[in-house]
Amino acid sequence: MGAVVVSLLGFFIGMCVTQIFIFKVLSWTMIVASLPFFLVMFFFIYLYRGAAVPLVFHSKFNLSVVQDLQAVVLTTCVSIRALGMRGHYVSKYNSSSANVIRCQYLVFHVCKAWVQSRVFLVWGSLSCNFVLACIWTDVPMGTVATIIAMCFGQMAEFEQVATTFTQLLNILNALQRLTRYFQIPQEGCQEMPNDPKVRVRVRVARDELACLELRRGQNSNLVGAQSSEGKVWEGPTMVCLKGKSAILQATSDNIALELLDGRRLRDLAPASECLRSLGDEGYHIVGVSGVSQSADLMAEMFCSGAAWLWLDLWHSRYASGMRLRLEDLTAGYGMDKNVLCNINVDIAPRMKVGFAGATGCGKSTTLLCILRILELRRGRIVLGDLDISRIGLHTLRSIVGLVPQDPTVFEGTWRYNIDPFSEFPDASIWEALRCVELMPVVRALPQGIESQIAKNGNNLSFGQRQLLSLARMVIRQPPLLLLDECTSALDPATQGAVQKTLLSAFPMSTVIAIAHRIETILDFDQIIVLDSGSVVEAGSVKEVSQIPNGRFARMLAASRA
Repeated sequence: MGAVVVSLLGFFIGMCVTQIFIFKVLSWTMIVASLPFFLVMFFFIYLYRGAAVPLVFHSKFNLSVVQDLQAVVLTTCVSIRALGMRGHYVSKYNSSSANVIRCQYLVFHVCKAWVQSRVFLVWGSLSCNFVLACIWTDVPMGTVATIIAMCFGQMAEFEQVATTFTQLLNILNALQRLTRYFQIPQEGCQEMPNDPKVRVRVRVARDELACLELRRGQNSNLVGAQSSEGKVWEGPTMVCLKGKSAILQATSDNIALELLDGRRLRDLAPASECLRSLGDEGYHIVGVSGVSQSADLMAEMFCSGAAWLWLDLWHSRYASGMRLRLEDLTAGYGMDKNVLCNINVDIAPRMKVGFAGATGCGKSTTLLCILRILELRRGRIVLGDLDISRIGLHTLRSIVGLVPQDPTVFEGTWRYNIDPFSEFPDASIWEALRCVELMPVVRALPQGIESQIAKNGNNLSFGQRQLLSLARMVIRQPPLLLLDECTSALDPATQGAVQKTLLSAFPMSTVIAIAHRIETILDFDQIIVLDSGSVVEAGSVKEVSQIPNGRFARMLAASRA
């Protein structure tokens, strides 16, 4: 844009200098007589601008439609052919392309030629008047020749100026569109000053760790016993400084390691900058180098000789799981009416809850509100003790995991698709593949998890893409997991195996699943039935299915018919 503005400014300054020179030579009478010519010339330029601006805008709008159609056709060409909509898309594409060509032809050729012809005519008449005035007032012929040369030089430059002015209109149109985009309500801040670190994953080198030893036992009253003194250790599983006091001990359910009072994570690895950066916050260790759900095995990994340790940390405040509360939840799209109306739901930590209801009842909208893709109109959502409207989007979406019905697959290796940020060891990736029944498929590939996946997952079936998307969540273990009919393309045998995974592979997560097929949520802890954006039934599967003439009971009967 700078070059365009400089070019126009240069022409304007040159024109002003030329006219000052001419007017200095001529009399004041001629100066006044020249004003109508300038007014007529600027009037033609004004008319050109009035026609060019909407044409440029219309051209860019139709160009956006063309580019959008190209993207849609590239990603959904199979569906377009299957539905026989090829002619519709070709007709729409041709119409938009023709509009682009028409608008650009009118701007760059017709309008440009129209304004140039009229400006040249007026400028030529003005130059003729200048010459006649010079002859009338006995101006030297050398000066007259200079005036003629300067006038015709500026007339020749006008064609280039018209092109430059059209480019300026394009740039201003783009700025106008950007301004409109910025006026659209934006997403919230990615980070907030007081955001908690609920889940943290760090990698620690063996040489950064303190010298550790493992102690096992059954009697937690002997926490202070020292193995170096030859006593038999009878306390819970602990990770201790060698010959000194303990740092970590197994939790009561024996699926994680927790810090003892007065201990900090940095005591495990004094040389680790990552652990020091966590400060005095308390964390439970729920995974060590791919090992999880067993405090004994995780403690052994600390005291093994592995060169690197991958630690999966869960904030102690939320170690028992995260409760989800929807309080007077009201939401809708754009300026349309409310889709959700005063929803009140309280989901206990580590519960498996299924959302059921007819199409359009608000199930997916609820998930969008939890992710803050759709902001609330009224009410609030509380996750643990966190009001999600008061935390950053990055923090929220690191806590919440989503497995959509239409999965997203990246071009790259299997490893990159499952662990794009390189936060987990190979053992964790293979375990995630085993849980979702993809291990045989990947093992059969020449390079295993280093094998390539094509763009948009074109070398995978739709069901395999769904399983791959689920594997990302198995390895992440988010505190809150949202499932939007993520097994719709699976065969019955694979779906049955994956159903067991959903119930067992997320022991610390609160799970919410949208069900279009009732059998996918019959083993869940609780069922919530929505209708027209409101909760109409809620309770355990047994309670809801026994409601006389209830909606869920009718849906269940229809599925078994």
